[in-house]
Amino acid sequence: MPYFYSYCFFTITESISPFLLVFYLYFLLKAHQSAMKKVLNYVIASFFLGYSILTRPYIGIGGILLVYFLYKDFPVTANIKYIKQYFIVLSVAGCMILSWGLRNYIVSGEFVLLEKAYHPESLDRMKPEFVSIRKFLRCWEPDPSKMNEVQIDMFYAAINNADTSSKYRENFIRKVPSHVLKIISKQEINEVLTEYQKLLLSQKKYYDKNIPMPSEYTAEQLKVARMFDEFTNRFKAKYRIEYYVYNPLKQLNLIVIHSNTSNIYFFQILRNYTILNSVRYGLAFLHISLYIIMLLNLWWIKTHFKEVLIFSITPILPVMFFAFVFQIVEQRYMLPFLPLFFIGLGFFLEKTILRYVLKYFDRTAKYGMRNNH
Repeated sequence: MPYFYSYCFFTITESISPFLLVFYLYFLLKAHQSAMKKVLNYVIASFFLGYSILTRPYIGIGGILLVYFLYKDFPVTANIKYIKQYFIVLSVAGCMILSWGLRNYIVSGEFVLLEKAYHPESLDRMKPEFVSIRKFLRCWEPDPSKMNEVQIDMFYAAINNADTSSKYRENFIRKVPSHVLKIISKQEINEVLTEYQKLLLSQKKYYDKNIPMPSEYTAEQLKVARMFDEFTNRFKAKYRIEYYVYNPLKQLNLIVIHSNTSNIYFFQILRNYTILNSVRYGLAFLHISLYIIMLLNLWWIKTHFKEVLIFSITPILPVMFFAFVFQIVEQRYMLPFLPLFFIGLGFFLEKTILRYVLKYFDRTAKYGMRNNH
């Protein structure tokens, strides 16, 4: 599937994270289903879980499978001595993560267990003021690329060219919906954006000299962040349903309704070609169907709990995380969990279509045998 192989040519975590999850699941199920070398296979599964977490931390959600199957094979309620097996298995992933955290402390002098996306010294946009702007924009626009269209020009104009002209503020305000302007005036937004541009201008010297920014966030950064947060709080107070219901649904739309081909050049550029468009729409239909089937598979939760835990409950958790908590979604974010969806597709086909197809051939074969006799 181009969902997976197209990322193999990129130097980003999605080029390996789906395959790490596949290896993790393979050894996990091998350990659970086999009486031979059970603990060894659990240890290997724990290694791939730790490797996955170091590669893409939210894959740690899949750790619930390791804990569950360990409990099924080594129930401590039946034998307290099984704690030894838990320690051996879980310590593999735990030691990998702790070793990385120790390395981070040695290098930076700070306790960073996995990663630190936002750091005061870094030369990037990921600062409190940017996070607060993004929260404000997210009140009506869930798509990160469209958020960037509003903010990124203003950022680089100030940082690269010391340009803080009003045209960038006007472009920002033009993108604000009319119902938002009813509770937050254009003048208020313009004033806060002016303060933001002044802040960017004060940071330009660090970018020009390529030196770290101050080790602590400045009072000006926190002030601008609070101003945007106040806008967000006003929106939440006035439009509660839109913020807490519609916005998560918009995030779900970004997660589910697409073809997973945004990274494939010819699918995006050559959209006038009917054949390519047909393939792209076919991939979109498959992708959407995988999510629908994930929910339909919950029907068998009582009779096939282990299977449903793997390909329905586990992938639902990152979906809920991105839709309701993190709320900054790119198409590739769910890619590590997509193999679980395909396993769920196989299970669904077996329980529905294939079941009746096999019954049909079985009846046909028996009928033929009776005729021959």
